[in-house]
Amino acid sequence: MLVVEAGGTKTNWLYGDDESPVCRLTSGFNPVYQSDEVLDSMITQLKKELAEIGSIYYYGAGCFDKSYRDRIEAIFTKHFSQSYIEVRDDLSATIKALLGNSPGIAVILGTGTNSCKYDGNQIVEQVPSAGFTLGDEGSGANLGRILISSWLYGEFSSELEEKAREWTGMDKIAYKKSFYSQESAGKYAAKWAIFARQNMEDSFISAVIHKNFMLFIERILIRYNPIAGQKIHFTGGMAWYFKDNLEISLKKFGLELGTVLQEPSGKLWQFHLHNKNIIESDEQ
Repeated sequence: MLVVEAGGTKTNWLYGDDESPVCRLTSGFNPVYQSDEVLDSMITQLKKELAEIGSIYYYGAGCFDKSYRDRIEAIFTKHFSQSYIEVRDDLSATIKALLGNSPGIAVILGTGTNSCKYDGNQIVEQVPSAGFTLGDEGSGANLGRILISSWLYGEFSSELEEKAREWTGMDKIAYKKSFYSQESAGKYAAKWAIFARQNMEDSFISAVIHKNFMLFIERILIRYNPIAGQKIHFTGGMAWYFKDNLEISLKKFGLELGTVLQEPSGKLWQFHLHNKNIIESDEQ
């Protein structure tokens, strides 16, 4: 069995047939922004290790649309024509990892943002993600966008200004040229989450982190009408590394921080391993 969890920044490949799968890590993949050749190359590099794969479960960013899922399925079919292949979006991975068969609100706060309300069986409500250019509030990409614009507009203190120049290795003009030449601007912007983690003691950085989470809560989370005291569950690097900041922001709205996972791949493996017979029965 192979379980693939592909985000905007990295892709986890887990394969085997027991409780301790082999784990491999490659760069991220999103079919919205990247060509089929990128994923095809990843599979080619790992194929020797993946010779005996009966079932493949792929969960990925950008798989909200059938056309993107079909593209990914076709790439895997090219390499594993005899395998069962299932392609779903990254939100499905988050639901299984965080909620299992229980109702609740599941959120991805990673390079991008995604979320839904789940009744224990199916998604009953989803506020569509607007993507990096138009939204992705709460994400690493949005945090980066706020920090980049603040830096370019000269809103950093002189000390933070110097740290940003050293961290990027560029002046503002060179960085702006570099940013606009990127194939995936959101992924590039999300790298600033690292800068934010390194400088969390700075009051300006702390305020921007808070602003990013508040934008997510005000524009997205509140639309699910969570009840007071409800626990909200998260996966993704932004939720994981800025857990304390996120918890403070939620409390301002009377909400509680629930389960937080850095990534869903481990829980996903357990789900498919222990539900394999049920899943295969349902699919026949």
